[in-house]
Parts: sequence; C-alpha cells; structure tokens
Amino acid sequence: MDPRRAREAVDWTYGECRLDSGSDKFGPFRSLVELWNDRRNGSSGLPPRSAFDFYDFKDWLGRVSIARIEREPFQVRFVLWGTKLAELWGVDYTNKLLGELSETPEAWLDVELAYFKRMAKAPFIGIVQGSLMDHRKSYVHILGIDLPVGSAAGLTHVLSVHMAIDKKDDHLSRFPISRVV
Repeated sequence: MDPRRAREAVDWTYGECRLDSGSDKFGPFRSLVELWNDRRNGSSGLPPRSAFDFYDFKDWLGRVSIARIEREPFQVRFVLWGTKLAELWGVDYTNKLLGELSETPEAWLDVELAYFKRMAKAPFIGIVQGSLMDHRKSYVHILGIDLPVGSAAGLTHVLSVHMAIDKKDDHLSRFPISRVV
C-alpha cells in the first residue's frame, strides 16, 4: 500500500520513549511504568512476562492487551484483548493478528507492524494515540502505552494499556518521547 494512504487509513501516532525514562513523566500511566520498572529488578533488560500477575492490573482491568511477537515471519498476535477494548473497538482481537479485523489490514501492516519491528530491534516504551476510524468509530479517541516484555534473547511480548480520551489533542507532548513516527 502507498505509505501516505496507509498512514491516513491508520490515523495513529507512535511515540518512542527510552527504557530509562522516569515513571513520573508518564502521567496516567505512571503506576504502570513503576510496576514495569520494578519487575525489571534494577536491570537494564526487559522484564519477563512471568513477572506480572493478573492482579497487578486491577486498576486497568479490561483495558489491557498482550501481544506476542512471532518471528519467521514477523507478526504481532494478541493473546489477550481486554473486554473494555473489545467494547471500544467493536471487535475482539484475542488470538488475532495485528490489523486482521480492521477494514484495511494492509495499512496496519505497513504502519504499526513497522513500529513493532523497531521495538523488537531496539526496545523502547511506546506511547500511542489515534482514533478508531478504521473500525468505523472515528469519534473514539485512544491514548495508550506499550511496554516491552522479554527475555535475554529480546522482545517476546508487548503489554499495552489503552484508554479512551475526550478528543484528539496532542497528548504525546506530555510524555518523554525521543522519536515520533
């Protein structure tokens, strides 16, 4: 797909933050970044998925998704898609590939899959913002955080939390973003 058309179809912005960014700079996601940092056990690596418990996310229940990074070919498969996310999006992505249920799945592969490939190559904390235009809900605006999870071998999963926001303002400028794509 033409990159400009893909970007228009996706209508999301992706911000990349350094792994060592202070949790105090993550606003509504501060407690999640603190938890994620705590599970890193003071190392510079990624926390393993097994370091997290269901109850760690009690304040975010229904808004959590977990994506497994598949290799050969590179794919992103959601192994968990929260109930509130399913209500917002109007679809349940559990056990589905990235963009599979959207109106333009090829656009998601061109834009968001590239974002996850960058995260797999050099992990970062991601901040995302966009509308659900591709799910016929352009009036729903979302702000989210993507936290990389892995092992010594690298990124294995991405733990995400998304929340509905009143309108599409520039929320990204409030975070310690080093790169916007």
